[in-house]
Amino acid sequence: MKNTRLGVELTKFLLLMALGMASLAVVFLRVHTDNYFVKGDRVEASYYSLAVFDNSGDILFSTSPLNDYYYNYQVKDHLQDKLSSSNNGGIREDLLQTLSSLFLNKRSLSWNTNGVNSIGKVSANYTASPTSAGLEITREIKFEKNAPASIGEAVKVCSDCLVADDKNRAYFNGNALTKSNIDLASRLNRTPLVLRSEQYFPSDASKILFIKPDGTVILEIPVAGAQVFWEEDWQLLVFKYPVKTNSRIVMKQDIYIK
Repeated sequence: MKNTRLGVELTKFLLLMALGMASLAVVFLRVHTDNYFVKGDRVEASYYSLAVFDNSGDILFSTSPLNDYYYNYQVKDHLQDKLSSSNNGGIREDLLQTLSSLFLNKRSLSWNTNGVNSIGKVSANYTASPTSAGLEITREIKFEKNAPASIGEAVKVCSDCLVADDKNRAYFNGNALTKSNIDLASRLNRTPLVLRSEQYFPSDASKILFIKPDGTVILEIPVAGAQVFWEEDWQLLVFKYPVKTNSRIVMKQDIYIK
């Protein structure tokens, strides 16, 4: 009789465990996503990039290992010249993000990539986490060999945005300079500064602004000691930082959404 009672209790316990696991699986499947919203803007991962779109569906900015750079002294190349695979996080990332969303009310999106460049294989994993001011982009980069001296965090700028700084300067490359550019900078009370595509911005700038033609500042990015340059032909704003020479690199970048 005692053994029968124990068997019934054990069966009930196992049934409750199974129901609990099933409920967690249902919640996991519902919470897992490849996009979320922050300040009304959509954060989304695709095969080629991690991007943010405004409420009209226009892109604010994007980032990708196909645009980010690595530097080994005189050698400069993209982190990945070609993607061999990308996904919106593995099982571990999905589980951590689900639990964080459920119990800590924190959302994040991980985008994991594998690819190659001229020196070999590179994995580059990007995580976009909301902050009170916008987003924190974390890059985890692992080189199969020959870790670089510096990394260039590239932000692809919205196509109609003016790139400026907190010293009222607007930046252009000479080969892309037009009268309409000069007129726009003048209308927005910015002094045009023409630089070569890899010429660094003045060191007294503390943050870079993306400004729409109507004068609205939509994004700000702190310089935080980086060497910054503007590749206008490709709409890439690059923040170059030295890194320690190890195979695994972790970098964080704040982007303030206005």
